[in-house]
Amino acid sequence: MRISGSDVPSAVERQLASAWLVVADEPLLAIEAGDAIRKAALSAGYSDREVVFIDQKNDWGKLAGIGQNGSLFATRQLLEWRVATEVGKPGSDAIKAWFEHFPPDTLVLMMMSGREVLRRKTKWVDQFESIGVVVDVKPVYANQFPRWLQQRLSQRGLRIDPDALDRLCYRLEGNLLASAQEVERLALWCDGQVTLADVEETVGDSARFDLFQLTDRALSGDAAGMLRVIRGLQAEGEPPQRMVWLLHREIHHLRHLCGAGRGQIQAYGRSQRLWPARLDMLSKAANRFKRHSLDQLLVSCQRLDAMSKGRQSGDVWESAERMLLVLAGRVDPETLEIKVASVGAL
Repeated sequence: MRISGSDVPSAVERQLASAWLVVADEPLLAIEAGDAIRKAALSAGYSDREVVFIDQKNDWGKLAGIGQNGSLFATRQLLEWRVATEVGKPGSDAIKAWFEHFPPDTLVLMMMSGREVLRRKTKWVDQFESIGVVVDVKPVYANQFPRWLQQRLSQRGLRIDPDALDRLCYRLEGNLLASAQEVERLALWCDGQVTLADVEETVGDSARFDLFQLTDRALSGDAAGMLRVIRGLQAEGEPPQRMVWLLHREIHHLRHLCGAGRGQIQAYGRSQRLWPARLDMLSKAANRFKRHSLDQLLVSCQRLDAMSKGRQSGDVWESAERMLLVLAGRVDPETLEIKVASVGAL
């Protein structure tokens, strides 16, 4: 069985499976999914816990014999595998061998990042699905963040004014760990209702900027959010080479999707292993362009790359901003004339 991260609490209440694979790229969501399973396991009598850290490809040998002899002090045991490396063939073989001798009264919890592994047809993932539960912990995207934050506040018995929610999102966007901490702080500070004054007085600016947030905002047409992210990345010292690489990749996707029919879009998504939500965002953005404009943007990416490596003069960050404004629909790709009165007014 395969479920989402938000379904874990109800799933462990219905039935506590003997094998759990939790795949999450966001630390807070991974922690909470794992905690829900551990809590349910402890309540079910799995009082003996053993943790195995697999950090390198040759660490998979640690699984051999783990948990096979049971415990002298508990009738049930929780075995936790924390994986920080690729599974590959050594890992697949080790997991397969372990499951062939799955000991009774044992619960396995495997924690790892890298959700792309769930898109592949791998036997070891199939083993978890056939015996237990695979938990796909999806990230909270930028357009989902306000609702996620509002739900988090509601769980703590708090209501929030719309302007306060906007300001809270502005200060916390992309940082779920900081968001969870600030919700707890507001729960102590406020008596049921969170106002703009409460947010201004208690919450610091904990925004976390990342490259994928940058391109997602541009592709979704959020020019103001994109500008805030790119300027935050520049201030944090992000190497521009990675930004240029990501820009080139996204424009390459847009070029392939430009003018494509539904069947072609789906086939391209499968070939590139794009999640449906991301494929939908890219295909909608591609509708804003003509193919020759995207060809020109790819040429511009080559100039950006040369700037980022010092082989051509120019401000790579300023040039990247203009390209991203094109992707966001605020600069005409044909004339490169800004469609709004002032970028600073966005």
